[in-house]
Amino acid sequence: IIGGGQAGLEAAAALRAQGYAGSLTLVCEEPHVPYQRPPLSKQFLLGKQHADSLPLRALMFYEKHRIDLILGDRATQINRADKKVHLTGGGSLAYDHLILAVGARNRTLPNGAEKVLYLRTLDEAEALKQRMTEASSVVVIGGGFIGLEVAATARKLEKPVTVIEAGPRLMARAVSPLLSEFFLNLHRDHGVDVRLNASV
Repeated sequence: IIGGGQAGLEAAAALRAQGYAGSLTLVCEEPHVPYQRPPLSKQFLLGKQHADSLPLRALMFYEKHRIDLILGDRATQINRADKKVHLTGGGSLAYDHLILAVGARNRTLPNGAEKVLYLRTLDEAEALKQRMTEASSVVVIGGGFIGLEVAATARKLEKPVTVIEAGPRLMARAVSPLLSEFFLNLHRDHGVDVRLNASV
């Protein structure tokens, strides 16, 4: 299984629960065991939840269910003819069945500036947490759930916050126009400068 997020872990757990007895390997690009990501944009940034409380399962779970973990390595190539996955560390894994549970990546800005941070991983959340305490102001690009949670967290830390959303409303892909308007007003009432139909 390529991907050390919740989907990869749940796929492994489901295979064992349904009686799969063969070898099972979970390849995680990050050096951490699979962990919860939702707290990264709020509770973790505020210091109300610590990294040691984030893992989805204890190490004993992987041992008990014979799930081999490869941490801090990434699949670079899949050779379907030979049924092999090649890793950045130089090794390769043979497979009978392959599950891709790689999730999504952030869209990055060209010529990324030093002060631009992204939020997808625990390490990125650690960096953001540190930098947010030092920041005099915060700009959040993206008015989705994660962006708005980061904006709310920055406001709790009493930082001036601007949210830049390319679309005509907040969370347009996930909620109705009525809810978008509700959250727009809520964030503006808390002092967030929300700019719609704006891009970077």
